[in-house]
Amino acid sequence: MLKRVNLAFEYGLLLSLLVAGEALSAAYWIFFPYLSVLTTFAQADAIVVDALSPFSPALLLMLLYSWIGMLLYKHSNRFSRRLRAFLGPVSSSVKSLFTHSVSGKGLRLLNHPRTLAFIGILGALFLSVIPYRPDLNPNGIPVGIDFHYYIEWIGPMLEKSPGGALYYAMGVASGGSRPLLLIPVYLAVSTGTVSLVHAVEALPAILGPLLVLSIFFFVSETFGDEKLAGIAALATPFSFYVTVGIWAGYYANMLALSVGFAFLTLLFRYWKKQTIVGLFWLILSSIGLLLAHPWTWVIVLTATATFAATTWWAVRKPMIVKTVGLVLVVDLLIDIAKSLVFGASVSVQEASGSFITGLVPTPTIDFWPNIVSGLFGAYDGLLANTLILVLSLIAIISFRPDSLARRFLLVWVAVSSIPILVLSDLAQTRIFYNLPFPIFTALGLLLVQRVKGLGLHSNLVFSVIVLALANYALRSVTSLGAIPSP
Repeated sequence: MLKRVNLAFEYGLLLSLLVAGEALSAAYWIFFPYLSVLTTFAQADAIVVDALSPFSPALLLMLLYSWIGMLLYKHSNRFSRRLRAFLGPVSSSVKSLFTHSVSGKGLRLLNHPRTLAFIGILGALFLSVIPYRPDLNPNGIPVGIDFHYYIEWIGPMLEKSPGGALYYAMGVASGGSRPLLLIPVYLAVSTGTVSLVHAVEALPAILGPLLVLSIFFFVSETFGDEKLAGIAALATPFSFYVTVGIWAGYYANMLALSVGFAFLTLLFRYWKKQTIVGLFWLILSSIGLLLAHPWTWVIVLTATATFAATTWWAVRKPMIVKTVGLVLVVDLLIDIAKSLVFGASVSVQEASGSFITGLVPTPTIDFWPNIVSGLFGAYDGLLANTLILVLSLIAIISFRPDSLARRFLLVWVAVSSIPILVLSDLAQTRIFYNLPFPIFTALGLLLVQRVKGLGLHSNLVFSVIVLALANYALRSVTSLGAIPSP
């Protein structure tokens, strides 16, 4: 008994030291570069991250193609029965590690999900202003690889009449593919209260919190669990959506993800209760997604259509397929009308054109080298985050077929995994970026906290993981400033 108490004490002490180290590292980045006394903690955190990053390609592949193993495991044939017989003891042993609670009851940090969502909003706001701090970026150099495109697209709109600006946004700027973002920025700048450069610089401060809210309501609606929604909202500013979004200037993509999760929220709500008002908002949100970013629209609608088809096949509910079919028909009609009236590119054609240009132009598909190059070469290696990938993999392999929300997320992964086989490294990263990693991270975090024997230490485990994610995000956006990181 005494030995067990000592072991629990030592385990708690170790976790407390890890929490303190991660907290001091986060403080270093928050007040960078004024707390140089804490450099050691930031360096230690970076060393651990770098040491674990080589595992990220293998983890990503397991995450992307885990659905194949799950299908084989659950299928009723001779091979599947042998596979279940072989993996059954392993599966039982893994399941025995976890408690039966799935809602995180008793975890004090999860008792206030809306507070966690509010913290997530503040985190997204804070991360968006760090690259423009005067002491880090005294010359006010714009941040984001695609930043200049928005200047080039909106600049000509300001020289036209309102009608001409609308026509330009719907048909000319980027082939008419991003009017949902370009028009509001144009309207803000045309008031004369803000310059074009400052308006574009402010986009992450708007889009980041919008993503937090959109994911919070999506998880709350689809999973029926506000505690999980609060964790997902808290994880969002520390995810690829925000870090890579700021680094690359993927503003239209960030907006499309927010609108996409709103569309999915309304879709699941409509499936529960069919109303005319609900259908109206559902179709309107799908049109908004279409006008925000065609590439994201194709990914979300393909995943949705595949999910609807597989769900209909399993439960024979035609309403699900009819709803998605109606949305697709309306969207395609709007897209064709936009093309005819404004001369814009058809969104499916636009997305397929991006797909074709992303095909690997070699006789043999350099699949593995492209994965490695995409994770480590693009975006300064921000996608090679082993912690996010581990938590996401834990979440995916725990999915049960009786949950529609989990089944949809698994279909999203499966649909995304197919084109990756033939795409170039940079094109692959655009698919990785759109995957719902904040939700996977939240699910994985809750599962880790359910490990038997943690007891009162579960709050410490939660704190270590969240602080490690926060350090990743803080380090990522701070490195965009003029002062190099340690």
